[in-house]
Amino acid sequence: MLRLVLAFLLAPLPAALLQAAIVALWGTQGASNYEHPSTMFVAMCLFLYVPGLVLGVPLYLALRRRSANRLRSYALAGMLIVLIPMTLLIGSAAPYSPLPAASRWREAIILLRYAVSGLLTGATFWLLARPDRCAARRLAAAEKARLAGAFE
Repeated sequence: MLRLVLAFLLAPLPAALLQAAIVALWGTQGASNYEHPSTMFVAMCLFLYVPGLVLGVPLYLALRRRSANRLRSYALAGMLIVLIPMTLLIGSAAPYSPLPAASRWREAIILLRYAVSGLLTGATFWLLARPDRCAARRLAAAEKARLAGAFE
């Protein structure tokens, strides 16, 4: 249980560090508050923690119920958790964007950066929580209980 709590708490940090490193290396001229790596780190932590709790906990329970314990499942779930709110945010702001509709490549790059952040967050969660090992332990305990009941 402690491992799961730590996974929820620590999984967003590598993705937030990645986004801060992108800002530090390439910069984001004209992006107001997100021109400094530390503000990008804090903003990404906030953005990754909120959907991670609201969408991540139910999705984790659904994956656990379906015995989807592979790294790929959790990485894709992390990407989905991040892209749902970001797509809604960009989609709702698109009519008010000063950019012409033909140059929406910036939004596509932003979505790609967040998709990579989601993949990294989901993969980090999987590495910390290791649901595949938890499932193996549950199966071993159930088999041990079944065998103990057979010999009574």
